[in-house]
Amino acid sequence: MSVSDTEIKCWEYINAIKDIEYFPKGLYGLDDYRTRLHNEICEQMGLDKQLTEKYTDNLDKIDYNGSTLYIQLLEESRKNKLQDVI
Repeated sequence: MSVSDTEIKCWEYINAIKDIEYFPKGLYGLDDYRTRLHNEICEQMGLDKQLTEKYTDNLDKIDYNGSTLYIQLLEESRKNKLQDVI
């Protein structure tokens, strides 16, 4: 079974939130890194960044799980694609 690049980015995003004390570039470097990951995830999934914030701003509700975040964003992406078709 393979894992998509986007799911890996979701895990990287989650780890960047959880492991703030281990990130070697300091708080501002970590914020830039998370922003870059968030932007890449949105671009790969064709989602508006504001739409994804309801998931990325509530990570405690998914117990900091990258696969769960990926699945939620994937469902949102599919909804958007269906709306574009209709």
